[in-house]
Amino acid sequence: MCMIQRKQTLFILISLILTYLLIYSVDIVCSNRCDILLSVNDQPVLSMFFYISFILGFVSLCLYKRRSIQYRICLFNMYFQICPIIFSFTYISNYTCFPLINEISGIYMIYGTFLFYGLAALYIKKDDDLIESINRI
Repeated sequence: MCMIQRKQTLFILISLILTYLLIYSVDIVCSNRCDILLSVNDQPVLSMFFYISFILGFVSLCLYKRRSIQYRICLFNMYFQICPIIFSFTYISNYTCFPLINEISGIYMIYGTFLFYGLAALYIKKDDDLIESINRI
């Protein structure tokens, strides 16, 4: 059903794994020093973002034959990851202290998801441009 040989499919798959981990096992911010705990399950807004992102990622994974739609979904999903990043930093800014680097591992995973969806969109665009150039010849 899905074509794993393409690089962009692997990038989408990595993004799906990171999103799954964010939903079910990793807290976005867990700081004992600052007494901050931000989890996807505690915030309905974050749950909505990550569930929609997971569904869109899975749909784009299955649309490997329709590159233009897959490209648009990956691009949308990449920009969609900006919302949880802004939400997380807004949530942290309500407190007087900032968590340590190892206490915000979930934010790094959101950045990773953002990066991998961007790489998938880039490689999908390259494939599409390559096929268009072949069709011109």
